[in-house]
Amino acid sequence: MSRAEVAGLKSLWERSDLRISVSDKCGDFVVTFLDAYRDITLQHIVSNPDVYQYVPPTHRVNNCIVEIRRPTLTSHRNQINCTCESIEEKCNALWKEIAQSRNFNKKFSQVFFTHHSCLPTLYALVKTHKIPPNTDVSTLTISDIKARPIVSCSNSPTEKLAWIISYCIKPLLKHIPCYLANIHAHLERLHDIPPDQLLGLKFYTADISALYTNLSIQYSIDAVIELAEEHWEELDTFGITLVELHKILELVFGNSYFTFDQKLYWQRDGLFMGCSPSPGAAIIAVYRMERNSIYTDIHYLNRLVHTYYCRYVDDNSSLAPDEDSAKQICDQISAQDSRGRIQWEIDFPQQNQFVPFLDTEIKIEADGKLVHRYYRKPQNKAVEVSSGPEEIQHSLNIVDELARSNGYIPRSNGPQSANRRRKKGNQGYQAPLKLPYISEKTSNQIRNYIKSRKLPIRPIFTPGRTLKDMFCRSRPFDQKGCILGNPANCRVCPTIEGGKCATKHVVYRVTCNLCSESVQFYDGETDRPCHHRFMEHLRAANNPPSYRNNALAKHYALHHVGQTAALSFKILDQQQNNVRRKISEAVKIRQDAPPLNNRDELVHTMKFVIR
Repeated sequence: MSRAEVAGLKSLWERSDLRISVSDKCGDFVVTFLDAYRDITLQHIVSNPDVYQYVPPTHRVNNCIVEIRRPTLTSHRNQINCTCESIEEKCNALWKEIAQSRNFNKKFSQVFFTHHSCLPTLYALVKTHKIPPNTDVSTLTISDIKARPIVSCSNSPTEKLAWIISYCIKPLLKHIPCYLANIHAHLERLHDIPPDQLLGLKFYTADISALYTNLSIQYSIDAVIELAEEHWEELDTFGITLVELHKILELVFGNSYFTFDQKLYWQRDGLFMGCSPSPGAAIIAVYRMERNSIYTDIHYLNRLVHTYYCRYVDDNSSLAPDEDSAKQICDQISAQDSRGRIQWEIDFPQQNQFVPFLDTEIKIEADGKLVHRYYRKPQNKAVEVSSGPEEIQHSLNIVDELARSNGYIPRSNGPQSANRRRKKGNQGYQAPLKLPYISEKTSNQIRNYIKSRKLPIRPIFTPGRTLKDMFCRSRPFDQKGCILGNPANCRVCPTIEGGKCATKHVVYRVTCNLCSESVQFYDGETDRPCHHRFMEHLRAANNPPSYRNNALAKHYALHHVGQTAALSFKILDQQQNNVRRKISEAVKIRQDAPPLNNRDELVHTMKFVIR
């Protein structure tokens, strides 16, 4: 990038009144003012009162729970914290009951206990593909902008139990006949149909509107349990019974509270888009509708379905002679929803028209010939998903244009490339070496050096921090600087350097401020908020007999008996990945030799350093 471009990006980074995100589906960058983003998201919440409900803060008056008339930011925060703690207690109580009844070992059980969690938060992705082409975006109003709501469940109270559900029910998907394991499996199924059976038929697609929020929670749970019971012997459930799996499902899907703009909301029904088991549960729930409708009676429409019917989550594709027949197939499925909220948007082709499905375009010609080609998405699958020379060229043109627009020169895949691949396969074992990608020139220099020295190394160049990583944030309103919400009353905030007391996943240094002759400090790492870790060290220093194994407790017991602890806390590095954080801690300890770290800690940590 030029200096002007870097300066422009830096000016965006420094602005606190903007919210930068990617768009829904298309991957464009969307820059909005925070106030506009708040209005777009609240518009979606308010326009769906059957789905979302605001939960006002309450307090107890004369043994009655009443709503607070003029809630403050503190009352909202207390309400959110209490709700989070309540759900966390429910999750831990249920898991403790299951772990004890199944006699799980202590190490396995501890993995799924939840600590220091936070409620899910809602964020919205603008649907730029819904904005008509050549529209002057400066003329758009809030009501003109459509958004997709996503509830981020990262570090939520139910996240660990949700992982168990995802792991257990994933094998059930292979028992769903219409389920597409990958986005190209539909082409294989279509090619298995003889052309004479395709005569007079059209390929069409249908999409369920707002599938996740329109599904009933109870219906989804019943669908999962029903299918799990049929194939229970094939599932790996860690020894958990079907009844216990049912309890976990009810707990995870039933506690659908989330925050937005530091206020508490409740999703009255439906599944969170962002909760790990939601896609699997949604696929199984819709299959229950399909199994009770189009997979039962054998008549004209159902013969078409049995010939070809595929679904990728909420997008299905099938065959029909006309649009009315296609609508009847979809209506049979929708009729299984007693609430009438499952609705289809059908894309039926006009004369000689391609119909997009996933990353392909498909049509059936008058003679029954199947024609398909690459469609839109920037993936190197053009030849694989194209049926003929003209379609291949059409797809390659799309890929070439995408490559050129991103600054790349498309390379041919001729004999030389094939020979190079064959040579690589005969080189024996090569140790993978991950390096950050800087430029193609730098990468070639590294490859040439390895080749000239005949080193048994295979370099892998990973992308560094992308613009998306640097600028996009899903929680612009819910980022807490101080874990107490008020730095003036916090004992950690005045002593911390290089961050905030709510910061997690850090390598840190705690220094004793009472030592005057030589600096005494301790280096460590934690995935919890800095506030909690610092307070542990502070309690240990003030009460050494109760924390005999703590480094600060040993130091104060030897050198500062009876004195009030005076500590400072500094953030040295921040790494989300546990292994990377351990490595960073090991490097710091190796470089700085902190006097208060004991020998056992050094031995344990040094195993993460490559010598």
